[in-house]
Amino acid sequence: AYLLIGSADEARDALERARAAAPDDPRVLSDLSAALLARSGAGEDTLDAVRALDHAERAWRLAPSMPEAAFNAALARERLHLRSEARKAWLAAQQLQPGSPWAAEAASHTAALSTDVPGLAWPRVRADFTAHLSGAIDADDLARRFPQAIREYLQAELLPSWAAAFLKGD
Repeated sequence: AYLLIGSADEARDALERARAAAPDDPRVLSDLSAALLARSGAGEDTLDAVRALDHAERAWRLAPSMPEAAFNAALARERLHLRSEARKAWLAAQQLQPGSPWAAEAASHTAALSTDVPGLAWPRVRADFTAHLSGAIDADDLARRFPQAIREYLQAELLPSWAAAFLKGD
């Protein structure tokens, strides 16, 4: 009830008391996770997100078919910027109640986490780029998508190796 009126601190306190009375109740653990996620979202408190993940994971282990616990575990991972783990958790949450609002929200998060983030995509693109240096590449596209990463790669790696090869006469 406290969460519904926007009081995440009071919700956390009440749910901590409930957890002390019933430490293995997956509903209490999941609700405590939700309260901690509300606190972490409001103040960007990483410790609350870590605690939320711990409680959500425990609730999910105790009640594997509980969509709320799966949802909270996935959201906590996302909040902690664990993109790959969050995506897997969202996919698992989707499977619990296909066609439900839980599944629709999970699908939305899964899709958002499936798109490339420029800084995170660069290592994969760099490996492809390096492997095909002698072939045709779209340098303009790479420069648009990864301007800083391309600049650093050219300055730190490609230009020095070109200079060394030039000085050796290669």
